[in-house]
Amino acid sequence: MNHNDPDTDAAYSLDAFADTYAEHPEILAEVLNIFLSETPEKLASLHAAIEEKDLPAAVRVAHSLANTTGTLKADRALRAARAVESAARAGDVEAARAATDGLSSELDRVIEVIREAVQ
Repeated sequence: MNHNDPDTDAAYSLDAFADTYAEHPEILAEVLNIFLSETPEKLASLHAAIEEKDLPAAVRVAHSLANTTGTLKADRALRAARAVESAARAGDVEAARAATDGLSSELDRVIEVIREAVQ
């Protein structure tokens, strides 16, 4: 794996985030555990909003996920969340649905890396 290219490895960005909290591993663990517990719920809410064509709700959830993934320095997931947010803001349900599928895949990668890190 190439840990220098955020486009090929989600762990690169997570490593950058972890470095921020190197002196406070308890805070790092708490932030990561919150992400692990809240992200599936947010993603389910996003899918529901898209299915119900509630695009304002989709924008809110996608924006929240963009903030979270940006904080974690999970660049690919951040770009995917922004794509969902942009499509929902534009009123394009199909593009938002497709972007949500991409976001789900990226979040799965990030979750996998985090689970390995907190074991």
